[in-house]
Amino acid sequence: MSSAVKNYEGLINNLANLQIRTGKIVISKILVTGPNVDAFMKGFKCAECGGCCGKLDCMVVDLDDIKNLAPVLKVSTLEFQRLYCFYHEKIYLKFPCPFYKDNQCIIYDKVRPKVCRLYPCNATLCTDGNYYIGVKETCKAGVEYLRKFEEEMLAKVPVVAEA
Repeated sequence: MSSAVKNYEGLINNLANLQIRTGKIVISKILVTGPNVDAFMKGFKCAECGGCCGKLDCMVVDLDDIKNLAPVLKVSTLEFQRLYCFYHEKIYLKFPCPFYKDNQCIIYDKVRPKVCRLYPCNATLCTDGNYYIGVKETCKAGVEYLRKFEEEMLAKVPVVAEA
């Protein structure tokens, strides 16, 4: 076993011991880069189970998200923040998601925050200082797809013989 594989397994074991408030994250061996994230998101098909909207409690939004959402909801950006957000070092949507009603997203076809458009992809900083693609373990479709995506991506990487 190569030292890189041993180091990776050590990182994963360390991460597995960290409990995230909204559940553990399944980490791939694929580094987060623009092309990798684009490829991951292009192939992922949402199961539309609503698990992300009803279970996650740390949905960060930014000012661009607020500027895009406020007109759709016919409120000012300040009113949007008062009604739908709270602050703790960053801007978060209130929990549970205020746009998930009757088992569906009421803004899905209009405009969604970046965090929603990228779900289930999660950039996870590992102890080696690199970011890897991960998904919340509560997203079964995401976990299944991540494993398939990882296999396909790693199959394209040339094998280098160790000295």
